[in-house]
Amino acid sequence: MRAVFILTLFTLTLKGLSQVSAGPKFQLNFSNVAGGEKDAGNKYKLGFNAGAFINIQLSDLLDFHPEMLYSTRGYKLQKSIGSKDTNITHRFSYIDFPILGIIHVGDNGFIEAGPQIGYLANDKMKGSVVSSSVVQKVDTGNVYGFNTTEYSLVVGGGYKFNFKLSAGVRFVYGLSKIYTSGQYSHNISFGISIGYYFGGASPSGRGGNVYKRI
Repeated sequence: MRAVFILTLFTLTLKGLSQVSAGPKFQLNFSNVAGGEKDAGNKYKLGFNAGAFINIQLSDLLDFHPEMLYSTRGYKLQKSIGSKDTNITHRFSYIDFPILGIIHVGDNGFIEAGPQIGYLANDKMKGSVVSSSVVQKVDTGNVYGFNTTEYSLVVGGGYKFNFKLSAGVRFVYGLSKIYTSGQYSHNISFGISIGYYFGGASPSGRGGNVYKRI
């Protein structure tokens, strides 16, 4: 009787694991800072995300999809005011935890949405300010004066190929202000990503649907 119970438990565990997949993810993003009175002249900055995800199939339609990512965001400031020319790149480094729900659309498409919490690991500002032929170099790095926790909203979508590769696009809108005081500036970013799935159900489909599980 005990052997039957153990075998049944083992079988159910394997069945549950067949609905779980995981893998690495890499994303190129274009980020900026907006919302503050002094942010109008900011330009988008190229950055990246890299990390891993877990995907849990809840039904034929819905997945639970948490991620852990190292992310770089920021902006470029290129502005001339009077005799002063400013050329600065400001980079923020975050450890991000998106907690997403995925809805499958059509055969292999999907849309995703959910909250994200990020922790500021580093802040780096580099560039120069030229005033009356005097060049002042800017090179600072600390998190003083910045909120170290950021809450964001994530929306996106993509496509899962039958050879376990996925490609997607994502928009992240920061709900928290960057600075501890002063203007209400927040992060925004657009990204293009690829990911690779290990494990999960066989490619025979989701509950008999045309969609092929990877």
